[in-house]
Amino acid sequence: MKLGEDSNGPPESEDFIRAGIRSDLESGMQKPLTRFPPEPNGYLHIGHAKSICLNFGVAEEFGGKCNLRFDDTNPSKEDVRYEEAIKEDVKWLGFDWGGKVYYASDYFGRLYEYALRLVSEGKAYVDDLSTEQIREYRGTLSEPGRESPSRARSVEENMRLLRAMRAGKFDESQYVLRAKIDMASGNMNMRDPVMYRIMKRTHPRTGNSWPIYPMYDWAHGQSDSIEGVTHSLCTLEFEDHRPLYDWFITQLGIYHSRQIEFARLNLSYTILSKRSLMKLVSKGFVSGWDDPRMPTVSGLRRRGYTPESIRNFCRKIGVTKQDSIIDMGFLEHSVREDLNRKAQRVMAVLDPLKVVIVNYPEDQEEEIEAVNNPEDSSMGKRKVPFSRELFIERDDFMENPPKKFHRLSPGSLVRLRYAYIVRCKGF
Repeated sequence: MKLGEDSNGPPESEDFIRAGIRSDLESGMQKPLTRFPPEPNGYLHIGHAKSICLNFGVAEEFGGKCNLRFDDTNPSKEDVRYEEAIKEDVKWLGFDWGGKVYYASDYFGRLYEYALRLVSEGKAYVDDLSTEQIREYRGTLSEPGRESPSRARSVEENMRLLRAMRAGKFDESQYVLRAKIDMASGNMNMRDPVMYRIMKRTHPRTGNSWPIYPMYDWAHGQSDSIEGVTHSLCTLEFEDHRPLYDWFITQLGIYHSRQIEFARLNLSYTILSKRSLMKLVSKGFVSGWDDPRMPTVSGLRRRGYTPESIRNFCRKIGVTKQDSIIDMGFLEHSVREDLNRKAQRVMAVLDPLKVVIVNYPEDQEEEIEAVNNPEDSSMGKRKVPFSRELFIERDDFMENPPKKFHRLSPGSLVRLRYAYIVRCKGF
């Protein structure tokens, strides 16, 4: 089933992202190539599910393809087990990336060559300010930043230092590579952002071959370009980063992906910060990322959610530019709606209250026919035993019931499901 379809009704009206892609196709652009680029530093949550459904969904709808690409640029926080969990979740949601998995680390060599080019053209420099000093020099939203003393280094000196960084000759945090843009820009992301930092950590895929690692903002846009991604669909927090991505691509003169931002999913009463979810796991407040109380895709799976219910939920909440909070009840409605069509009905008593049918023979037992699913007759029926002594839920009986209490109470008549009408004569 495609993202825009639902067995209960026609597709929703086209959102601004789909309308934009359709317009691009009509103007001669190739079929869309999107991507889902998670960082392998935790499990996916329901917010990621929205992005998965959007990126894979629009690619499928318009005859294109969606790449699964891991942004593995920070080996200090990443783990192969997270990669496997992410792949399992994407598959479970019903999407396929065509067999090949992409990694930002696939492009470490090319990213480094791009960095050398910018340095050689005087558009990047090696800085020896500390992290705290860089933050201080950056300024504020109301005050421009200050240029680092390192900004005046010659191209030759910057080339020498960058190559020495690459060769592993410096300690961690001793130097960083920064783009030379505009320290007075109103956009904080344009104030000479860091492109590379020294990090002597073993990478799951590249081992110890790289003592420097690219920052997300440096690797992200170029990775999209290298893969030929036509539409980079991002959440709104990346809107202010787009001028930086555009600047890098323009300076390098490489393929330009079109970035379109949309509002991320916010769910009432629910934490969707990966950092906060990691804290719940690491401090033992939950049994793991797949604890049924967690809003992770694996947690929802264990809780009984179906992939169809999550896809339908993501489709129905739509895609907008407006930040909003979706009520948790809407997600719960989506799973009830889906299970109502496909789940077999069974009954269980959790807090039993014994009922004796006084005018039913003590030595008699019969089988009552129960429907497995009122919404789907093809699921057939089952037999349920009926006898003089039964058990009902304790909450289904009340001695002094309020108005509109339609369960059992002294003197009231009720029908036992699939069976007889009974009257309470005493208790």
